[in-house]
Order: sequence, then structure tokens, then C-alpha cells
Amino acid sequence: MHDRTSTVVVTVGIASPPPPPPPPRKLSAPWIVIVGAVGVSAILVAAVLLAGTGGGIGSSSPTISGVTFHPARTAADATASSHGAWELLIAEGFALANATSLPFNISSEAGCSVTSYSGPLPTELGLPALHANPLSGEAGTWLFAYYSTSAAAELAVAVTGGVVTLAAEIQGANCVGEIPQNATAIPANVVDSSTAVGAAGAAGGAAFLAANPQGVTVEMSLIGGILTTEPHSLNWNVELTTCPPLFETSGSPPAGNTFTVEVNATTGAVVPYSESNSTCAGPGPTNGIGTALNLGFGAVSVGPGNGGTIASQGCASGDQCFEISVVNVTDNVTPNDFTMSVTSLTNHSIYPAAGFAILGPTGQVLVYSLGPSETLWTPGAGTGGTLLTAQMILVADLGPSTFDPSGWYLDLQGAGPFINSAADYSM
Repeated sequence: MHDRTSTVVVTVGIASPPPPPPPPRKLSAPWIVIVGAVGVSAILVAAVLLAGTGGGIGSSSPTISGVTFHPARTAADATASSHGAWELLIAEGFALANATSLPFNISSEAGCSVTSYSGPLPTELGLPALHANPLSGEAGTWLFAYYSTSAAAELAVAVTGGVVTLAAEIQGANCVGEIPQNATAIPANVVDSSTAVGAAGAAGGAAFLAANPQGVTVEMSLIGGILTTEPHSLNWNVELTTCPPLFETSGSPPAGNTFTVEVNATTGAVVPYSESNSTCAGPGPTNGIGTALNLGFGAVSVGPGNGGTIASQGCASGDQCFEISVVNVTDNVTPNDFTMSVTSLTNHSIYPAAGFAILGPTGQVLVYSLGPSETLWTPGAGTGGTLLTAQMILVADLGPSTFDPSGWYLDLQGAGPFINSAADYSM
């Protein structure tokens, strides 16, 4: 049931046929992180901006001065509060080595209602380059996603050069989806991006810059979460990369390197074992991730025992979990070679999860990740570099609620040598 177009759909059980799979999503790993983290609702900022196709690297947007998270949030909060009661769920900052433009056409989606609070809606959002100290924590553009459970709506705010340049409220079942009642907002007392990026520099970012002195883009993301039974800290995700940002360019992307680390947003301390180095290059293996990692049929189950956690058994006790086993592996594939999230292909929304795990053939937790999308693996009996083999099991913990996950998919996005490929497995 796999093909070589990089997108795979596997139907589990007896159900109506899933919608046709979309074409492979040409996103770099950093943007996948945010799309996955948008999780708790359908689009928010990232998915709003990703509603179109394509994206031009090398926009004519000028280079500007940057600001750190706190002043950018102050400007965005002021705009949000003037248009109702909103909670901040996602913040994403970009200090781009090269200017980029993103399409903005969410209003063309059926069933979507978009109200602009910043003048006419653009068809394209220009993100300028920022030539500043990469370890300053400054971004040329900050994208903020606010939510309102009472209004079943989202507010996307872009702050460029410290000034609000876009504010749009999005409503409609097709584009907003379901905003969980237990979503947790980003509090006011988190450390600034300057502190987070400074910690990232000390943990390996400075060494990365010494080895890659030119063309480095810095991406900083802070994501609220979903209340679950699992302990889950609020972390900054900091990435320094020479890979193409946001959208991949057409053809083979140029070679590049990436350093990623997570920093506790309350203490400013680096999260242990979160440092990661990876590469991007031209064409990788012949197979996409969906063929290189051949998965079988999956099933939804309930976590066994009482008190077991994702870290200890992969599926927390009492949680609903989707499990799918590895049939065989045709190339060298490690956990670092893909990211995981839970999506709905029918309306392109991304659903929350308590976390993810990969189990060894005898059930031991090799690696795990907490939160609505897997971004960095925490070592267990293995590490992010452990080679996957037959009879290992991929697990998505969907949390303690009881619901029907029909129409949901476990979504794998290739990274490293498998970038530009994807695979989807229905629940």
C-alpha cells in the first residue's frame, strides 16, 4: 500500500475510504514543528500562512531591525485585546538569512470566514531578512496564534520590525476545526527569547555558528499545550540552520546544517538531551519515508496498568493510543529521520496528542516525546540515532479523553535524507 510518491495512506479496520492523500508537503523541518504544534486547532498562525502553495525565497522585502519576544508579544497582545478575549497559544520568531514570502489565501477555503483588523488582507506575506547577532534572540518577524474557545475562533497576528502588520480573525468549521477546552495558554512570565537563545548558544549554538559563519537563519518557537496526565514543561524550541527556511525551493534543496535545542521557558535552562544536529542536502534515498519505513496495520488501544507514563511504557495508563508496527525497513532510518503528529486530512487540521513513543520489539521505550507534536526525542532504552528494525512500534498517545478518532491520521514527515517526503496512516 506504499508508493514512491512519498505519501502513503493505510486504512485500519472497516471504515469509509479516506480522502485522497495530498501531495508531499514541501516544508522544512522547522516549519513542520510549528504546523504540528498548531495541533490544538486547525490552523492558527502557521496553518493560515501555509494555506497556499509555493513560496518564494528571495522576496524583495527589505532588511529591518529585529525585536525579542517580549516587546513583540506586547504589541500583539495589545492588538488582540482590542478585538475581544484571546489566549496566546503559539509564538514563532524568524531571523531569516534571506527574505521569504508566504502565500496568504485562507479566505479562499470553503466555509472560512476571515475578518481583517489591519486593512485589506494580503495575498502574500513578506518576511524580511534580519542581519543581526544570531544569538541575540531578536526576530525580524514574529507570528502569534491566539484562540478563543467561547467564540470557536482564532486570531493570527504578525509583528514585523516590532510593528503589527497583520491581524486576522478566522472562523468556520472547515478552517478552525475543534479547539480543545483544555488548551493551556502561554503565560506572561516566560523567559524572553534573548535568554532562550543565549542558553542555546552555550549548549552548542555558538559552536554551530563558528562552523557555519554565513547564511544562518534562527527560528524560535514557544507553544502552549494540552492539559494531560503527563508532566510537560513549556519549552522554547531554538533552531539555527543554513537549510532553506519555511518552504523548500523547487528542485533539490542545497546542502545545509541545523542545530536544535529546547530551553525551559520558566527557568531558562537547557532541557537535558535536547541538543540535536542534522543536515539537509540534495536528493536523498530513492525511497521516501513511507517506503523506507514500511509500516503495517495499526490499532487504537488503551494504556494498560495504573500510573504508567509515556516515558515508562509508551502509552500512559488509561490514555487512548494509536499503535502501528514496523514491518520492515528498506533504508537506514532512525527516529531523527522523521517527525510525527496527528492530523485530519479532510480539513488539514492538526489534532492534539499527549506525546509519542517508539517501542522496541520487546516493548521497551526506545525514545519518547511529550506534547502535541514530536519535535525532539528524549532517550529511553535507545536514542534518536537508533536504527529502526522490524517489530518496533510507533505510538501516538492521544490523551485521556474518550473520543472517536476516525478520520485522524498518524502523520510522518521525512527529515534529513528523507526530507520532502511524507506518510499518513489512518486510525
